[in-house]
Amino acid sequence: MVLYGTTYPAKDVDTPVEIYRTQRPNRPYVEIGEISCNDTNDEYALNQILMKARSIGADAIIILGSASTSASGVPIGGVIYSSTQQYGFKAVAIKYN
Repeated sequence: MVLYGTTYPAKDVDTPVEIYRTQRPNRPYVEIGEISCNDTNDEYALNQILMKARSIGADAIIILGSASTSASGVPIGGVIYSSTQQYGFKAVAIKYN
């Protein structure tokens, strides 16, 4: 996690945190930090990000994309066949104005 400056009080562990994936919030906000979790279980990674977002007082997160990528290649003849997998999440924590 990287905080961008101003700190805010933590929220309770059961406080809802909004999640934005394909659009940005319609109301004014400030970005307060960047949070990532590289776990391969997406549900676990998202829960970890939400937990951390609450701990820094965020109202919502904006998912930026995957946190990590792994790749492997297998040479077959004169060609290398490769496979990539993206996992985890990277998000920006925000606070509404």
